[in-house]
Parts: sequence; C-alpha cells; structure tokens
Amino acid sequence: MNTAEQRYAERQERFSERVEALSGRLRHLRTGRIASFLGALVLLLGAEWTGGVLSPALAAGGLASGLAFAWLVVRHRRVRRERERLEHLVDVNREARARLRRDWEALPETADGGARRADGPAEHPYADDLDVVGRTSVVRLLSTVSTAAGAERVRRWLLDRAGPEDVASRQETVRSLAPEDDVRQRWVAAARQAGVTPADRVGPFLEWAEGATWLADRGWLLWTARLLPLANGGLMAAHAAGVTAYPWWLLGLVAALAVSGVSSARIHPVFDRVTRGEENAGRHASLLETVVSMPGEGRLLEEARRAVSGPPDAAAALERLEQLISASDVRRNALAHLPLQLLFLWDVHLLWLLERWQRRFGDEVREWFDALGRVDALLALSVLDADHDDWTYPEIDQSADSLGAGDLGHPLLEPDECVRNDVRVGPPGTFLLVTGSNMSGKSTLLRSLGLAAVLAQAGAPVPAGRLRLPPLEVHTSMQVEDSLSEGVSEFMAELRRMRQVVAGAEAAGDGPARALYLLDEPLQGTNEAERREGVRIVLRRLVGSGAVGAVATHDLRVHHTPELEAAADVVHLTGDVSEGAEGPLLSFDYRLRPGPAPSTNALALMRAVGLADADDGG
Repeated sequence: MNTAEQRYAERQERFSERVEALSGRLRHLRTGRIASFLGALVLLLGAEWTGGVLSPALAAGGLASGLAFAWLVVRHRRVRRERERLEHLVDVNREARARLRRDWEALPETADGGARRADGPAEHPYADDLDVVGRTSVVRLLSTVSTAAGAERVRRWLLDRAGPEDVASRQETVRSLAPEDDVRQRWVAAARQAGVTPADRVGPFLEWAEGATWLADRGWLLWTARLLPLANGGLMAAHAAGVTAYPWWLLGLVAALAVSGVSSARIHPVFDRVTRGEENAGRHASLLETVVSMPGEGRLLEEARRAVSGPPDAAAALERLEQLISASDVRRNALAHLPLQLLFLWDVHLLWLLERWQRRFGDEVREWFDALGRVDALLALSVLDADHDDWTYPEIDQSADSLGAGDLGHPLLEPDECVRNDVRVGPPGTFLLVTGSNMSGKSTLLRSLGLAAVLAQAGAPVPAGRLRLPPLEVHTSMQVEDSLSEGVSEFMAELRRMRQVVAGAEAAGDGPARALYLLDEPLQGTNEAERREGVRIVLRRLVGSGAVGAVATHDLRVHHTPELEAAADVVHLTGDVSEGAEGPLLSFDYRLRPGPAPSTNALALMRAVGLADADDGG
C-alpha cells in the first residue's frame, strides 16, 4: 500500500468509527425523544385529570418534559447532520482509494455520464483521442469536482491551452493546496450534504439575476399590494367592532382575488426562473464561506477570496435568497397559499423582495460562481499532486524547441503498473517515429505525450520525473470512426481528421504556440502502397509546417525517402515471444529503445488465439 492509499485508508477508518459512535448517540437521542414526549403527555394529562395539590407539580413536570423533548429534537437534528457529513467523508476517502487504483467503476459519474465527443458534432482536436473526456478519462480522474461551475472550468482548462503566465499562476495555487486533504474533503462533503452536484445548471438563475425587473415598472400593483391589505384589515376591525353593519371586507377579498388572478400568471414564472435548474442557490453558501477562509497561496485564490468576501458578502446574500426561494414555494400548497394571497397579496410582496435582491446583487452573482468554479477546479487539480508523490510540475518555456520528458508515464494507468520512459519530441523539422509489435505500447506512449502537454498547459502536475516543453497546440488522429448516419467510411473519416491535423499544424506556425501532432497508424483504411505514400505526403507537410510530433506505425519503411529519413527519430517498443505448454506466450516490458523494431508479432498473436498453426507463415 503506497503512502497516499495508506493515508486515505486511515482517514476512512477514522471517519467510519466516528459514524458508528454518532449512530449510537442517535439511538440514545431517539429513545430520549420518545420517553420525554410520552412523559410530557402523561404528566400533563395527569395534571388535568387529578386536580388538587398534585396538579401544579404534574403540570410543571410535563412542561419540563416538553422542553426536554424540544431540546432533544434539536440535538438529534444536529447529530444527524454531523453523521451525514462524516458519511460523506467516508465515501470521499473510499473513492480516493479507488482513484489511486484507477478503479473506474467505483468513481462517481461525471455530469455527462461519461459520454465522449467533448464538443458535440464538431470533434475537438484531441479530447476523445487522448481520453480527456469519457468514462475512463482525465475528467473522471478529477472526480472531486463538486459544482457545475467547477466541472465546466476543469473541462475548459483541459480542452483549451493556457498561456505560460496562467499556467504558472495555477501551478502556484495547486501546489499550495496539495497538502490540504482536510480542506479538499470538507469541500466535497459540504457540497454533497448541501445537494450541490456537478450536474446543476446555473444558466436560468444567472439569466434572472442579470435580467430586467418586472415589478419596478408596475408601481400600481406594488401599491395595491401594500394598501389593499391595510384597507381590508381596517374593514374587518370595523365590522368586528360593530361600526359597519355589513362585511364590506368581503369586497376587499374579492378585489385581492382579482389582483391575484391577474398578477400570478406573470409572477409565478419569475419564481420558477429563480429556482429552475440551479434549484436552491443557497446550497452554495457553505462553499462560498469556505473560499473566504481557505488556506493556500497565489493570485487566483486571492482573487476568488476578494470576489466572494465582499462587500457584499456572497454567502450571506445567497442564504437570504435561499430564504426567499423557500417562501416562494408556499405557492405549491393551495391551502396555505390562498389565505396568504387573499389577506396580504403574498406573491407581490415576495416578488418585490426578490427583485430588491436582484437589483442589489444581480451583477455580482456571475463573479461569485466564477470564483467558486475556479476554486473547485484548483482543488481538483491539487488531488493529482496529493495522490502522486512522483509527479512533477512541468516547465513551460517559450524558448524551448521540443518536448523533453524524463520518466514519462500515462496518467490513467494504475501507478504501480505504469512503465515510464524518457522521450523527446522535436525540434521542428523532425518527428518521432515509434515502431513496434502489436500490444507493445505504441498508442499508450503517444497518449502519454499528448496528456502530458494537456495537463501541463492546464496547470496540473504530470506523471513524469521532469518535463520541459514550449507552448503547444495538440492535434491528434488516433481513434477515428466511420459514420453511418453521414455516409462516411473509415478512410474518409481519417482523411478529414488528417486534414484537421495538417491545417492546425500549419495555422499554429504563425501563432504563439507550436503544434504537437500525434498520429497512430494513420490511413489504415486503404491498401499498403497508397497508405504508405499518403502518410509520406502528410508527414512532409507536417515537417515543413514547423510543428513537432510523433507517429506510431507498423510500417518500417514509411520514412524511407531521403527527406523523411533525415527528419525521422526512429525508436521502438517490442515484446518477447516464447513457447509455453499451451502455445506462444507474449511478454512486454514497454521500454522505449532507439532504432526501428527488429521484429513483429502478428503471427505469434494469431497462433496464441488459435487462428494459425506453428508452421504457418514459413
């Protein structure tokens, strides 16, 4: 058991013990509640029935038992909430251990349910190929993200390259948050206990907060809601005192009913907009309070603290809004809502309070959620540092002409099973040609390179002993699929993808970042001769664009032209084939070696699965 898993196991055990202790306390409190309630009932009934000198004593005892019952109810609620919080902490540490083992089935689902296709129909340059999104992905590895704003921020950081200054700012804060297990886990537990999830949507709520008010342009309605209840109250008092012979106040109630019928059709949709999607905005109040007192360093964290600490105080404002939203929910109970409307025109007054909140805080809300998402994302990235002592913070160097990594691994592999390699891609005018047998790890090496660049430019640590790279725009062609709905064959889909890669590389030549291209067995959907010539055409354009990149292939002759031989840095991964009692046995060490692959293993694999005999293949 490594250090991180031992730490999480100890925390899980400690919180589990506290859950058990609180469960026992809750049983005692539950028994006390029942006993005090029954005691109060018996004593008060006894005081009523017995009379005489015992009655005051019994009544006093009943009152004391009733007070004890009320205290026990409050205490029981507090202890139950504390147990819920600790249960969430048990789950958080259980998930942390699963995250270390890369046990994807035990991790929480992402907001998109693990769906691929990060940006809809238009494919992202690398998201699917590098498993940035999906069920087994970097996004899923960052499973501590707890808010919609945080989930969106993490995706944006992983899918859009940041500049060196922004990367340095994120690294500073992520590094300072890495030791804060308590802070991270309390954050996740608080979000779960409050009902905040990454699937929440704040869009409708933000639209309302930043939109125009409705009641402000209808002063007659507000003054009617203020004066009509006063008039009705006066008429009721006059009739009760005998000043008026007729119940004129009934006409006031009819007027209130008419006003309610006219206004409710416009007011209730406003209430729905405030609560729809985001549900209760006040659920985020506890997280905003945490931001104010959160330890850690860096410009990003300081900006987030200033944004939510006020004035105005974001947590207090959202708690007040939560109270107003709860009051608006009375409209769902007709028995309670109708009397309030007839007597006070309740909805109008409540809308006035909501719009007053909107005018005061509406322009601040987006900044609050932006700060919340930024902190949530930074905490998620800090998990990578906390979980992996052997990961490093890369150096983004604008003067660098290549990506150089020592002990580079794949972040989605279980750390104990991940084989690391030293690898260099670049300088411009060259490309890394990765050859090797089937299952030797060529695709994994390419994904390791791509994910190292993605994580580095998101501000996260990477699975390497060292990593230095220039700003890079990543473009990949690795998992191309055909499309029956569009009538596109696999080869045409590959050509389209390759066109995107070449266009991206040539466009990046004039920008602030070089292109990093990663091609895995390109142009497989045609015959060998045309594929080889097609790949050579693509490589010549990529080499000439000033981009750097790596190509994985089984074709040991694809670079056999004077121009490409001069540009190719040829390396290989290989495996051993040995004869076992039940046929060929394959073993791989996944170590990168210089030069082309000395052999292939396709026939050995066919024999291993029973498709070829020992004498097949000559």
